[in-house]
Amino acid sequence: LLGRVLADRYRVDKLLGRGGMGAVFRGHQLTLKRRVAIKVLHPELTRDDQIARRFEREARSTALLEHPNIVQVLESGATDDGFRYIVM
Repeated sequence: LLGRVLADRYRVDKLLGRGGMGAVFRGHQLTLKRRVAIKVLHPELTRDDQIARRFEREARSTALLEHPNIVQVLESGATDDGFRYIVM
């Protein structure tokens, strides 16, 4: 994913961490020229409908929260080749 541009707006720059369900990357929002974090679900997990739905629920639930200690969700989606992502 490094160097790719997601949704024509977010460039994936550097891997920050990896876990059992996915990875988090430092990214750059090209339109507003600011840093973002991009959480990506492991591609093999997107085939499991239950896990994919859980990832989508996480994005929606987090987007509803507003607090100085909680990251703001900017966007979520999926690429044509199956990567599901949350931009924060």
